[in-house]
Amino acid sequence: MKQENENGYEIEVEQIETKIECESCCISPGEHTGISGGVALTGFIDVEKIITVKNNGCKEKLFLEKKLPFQIVILNLGRQNDNASVKPKKSS
Repeated sequence: MKQENENGYEIEVEQIETKIECESCCISPGEHTGISGGVALTGFIDVEKIITVKNNGCKEKLFLEKKLPFQIVILNLGRQNDNASVKPKKSS
């Protein structure tokens, strides 16, 4: 990606590498919760970029490394089988 601003600076961003480090754990079904299981993912996205700034013939390269944390939870929602808590409909 290349961009030039009104002051004559030219900025270029080059992505070197993106890595994902992740751990997972299973979520057990809960009684009377409507959740039939799932998984939780926790980790980091490691982003490496080189930023090049040019102005009046001068060129400066900067290295950027950033670890961004993330957490994702996926729940499998199921139907509750507890019929005792459901009130029957009365027919008129």
